[in-house]
Amino acid sequence: MQVSKRAYQPVPAAEKATVYNKIQTSAANFPLAKCKLNFSITTNLDGDKKNYNARAVCLWQPGKKIRMRISHILAGTIADILFDGEKWYITDEQNARVFITKQIDVIRVAGFPKSFFEQMQRLPKTWLPKLDKKIKIGKNENSYKITIEKTDESFEWIFPEKSPLPAEIKLTTKNNGCIIAAFERPITNITFRAEMFKPMLEGYEVEAIHY
Repeated sequence: MQVSKRAYQPVPAAEKATVYNKIQTSAANFPLAKCKLNFSITTNLDGDKKNYNARAVCLWQPGKKIRMRISHILAGTIADILFDGEKWYITDEQNARVFITKQIDVIRVAGFPKSFFEQMQRLPKTWLPKLDKKIKIGKNENSYKITIEKTDESFEWIFPEKSPLPAEIKLTTKNNGCIIAAFERPITNITFRAEMFKPMLEGYEVEAIHY
C-alpha cells in the first residue's frame, strides 16, 4: 500500500511546530543519505496531455549539498542537478550543456511547474516550506502528511517517522498536470567522498545565469 493512501488524522494547530521540528531533527541525525526515486510526470499543455516515468538517484548532505541524477529508461541520464554548497549546476545531458546559477527557482522548463524548482531551492536545508496557517498536517501510526493548497496548485509531502527523506512528494497543478516523486528507503551508512558533489564541466557548454 502506498503511504499516501493511508488514513491521516489532523494535527491540532498547536502541535504543528512540534511536528515540523521532529521532521527536521530526523534529517539532522544523518550526515549523508542516498536514495532512489521513481518519478511519475503528467503534463497538460494546451490540452496536449502526456505521461512520463523517470528514475533518479539522490545524494543529500543535510544543510550543505545535494545531487539528483535523473534518467529515463530509453534515454539514459537526462539531467544532473547539483548544489555544491555555493551554486546550482543544472546539466542537460542530452544537449551537453551546463547551466550555473545561485537561484534555481528562476529556472523554467516546459511541462514543469515553477514549484518544482522552488522545492529544489529549499534544498539542501529542508524539504519543507516555511510553516504557516495554510499548511495542513495529518498523522497516523508511522508517518506524517503535510499539505498546502494554493490558487493554482497543491503540494503534498509524506514523511515516515525518523526518516531523513520523505517517502513521497506530490505536486498537482490546476491544469491537471502532476509530478509524483516516490522515494525508496534511504541508505545512511555511506562514506562521504568529495567527488560525489563535484560538478562535471569538461566537454560541456557552460552558461552562467546571473540572478
